[in-house]
Amino acid sequence: MSWSSPTSSYACQLDHPVGNLYVSVNCIQLVGRMSERTREKFELPKYTILTLDEAIRLIICVVFDVAEYAFPILLTPIIGDILDIAGIGLGIALFGWLGLISIVEFLPLVDYFPVFILTWIVWYYMKRQEEKERVERLKKKWK
Repeated sequence: MSWSSPTSSYACQLDHPVGNLYVSVNCIQLVGRMSERTREKFELPKYTILTLDEAIRLIICVVFDVAEYAFPILLTPIIGDILDIAGIGLGIALFGWLGLISIVEFLPLVDYFPVFILTWIVWYYMKRQEEKERVERLKKKWK
């Protein structure tokens, strides 16, 4: 899906549609003569665009959380704990030390909360903050 705005100096290509989710945006600035009206700043839409890596991690977390609700036997103490151990290992593999948040799955009645999705949300927020700080450092470096 591609589009360009008559009031901006950019053309964009949205790649890899996954349902209603577009996982990457590539924008290229158009070169040529443009009137002052067409030199307005391009702004991305207000919704969040996930990368393929972020989307896959979110889908895995949703599957782990939904599996407990879909199969009630997974909420039993022994069998559910096996899934929790697998989820903790996967969480550490996907999110590093943040995956340890999913250890709370061992507490009673916490299985009813989407712990793996909450872990993904914390990871995503921290990742975005690190990216913003990195961009700010680069801006200061090149000023």
